[in-house]
Amino acid sequence: MNAGKPVRRRRNLDSPYLAIGRLAANWAHIEYELDHCLLLIYSNCHGELVKKRCPILFRHKLELFKKALNTEQRLSNLTKSGLEIATKMSRLVQHRHNALHSTIWKFNSSTIIFAKREWGDGRVPSWRLITVQVAQLEKRGKAMEDFAFELGFFVAQFECAFGK
Repeated sequence: MNAGKPVRRRRNLDSPYLAIGRLAANWAHIEYELDHCLLLIYSNCHGELVKKRCPILFRHKLELFKKALNTEQRLSNLTKSGLEIATKMSRLVQHRHNALHSTIWKFNSSTIIFAKREWGDGRVPSWRLITVQVAQLEKRGKAMEDFAFELGFFVAQFECAFGK
């Protein structure tokens, strides 16, 4: 036992977890901004655009966001940039899914192998291994951070379009 002694940390193994954490934290910011847009849509739009319940799944949130950009007259000046943002979100979400909805199969200080369960025909699960370099995961986390700031500025314009 190490009673009273400091625990030695294996710093070379911290980097995979830090990279996953940064990615998760930045994705939370992105999804928060998207939810802010949905709140504005539900507060200001009526008719077929809004359903009884706000969507929970990301892909349904994104569909509603794009539908609002394409149909709501007050958002017409934001349609092009908004659809570009939606495309970026669609690309980034896959990295988030791989990192957060997979199991870490193996890792070292430079590489992570995720095992992701997939459901094939007949609903029989299989496992797909996804190898990611920690440096690449760190780069994706930084890209999400930069995008979250870009999205924040867009959401301010989105809010102004509704006169808020």
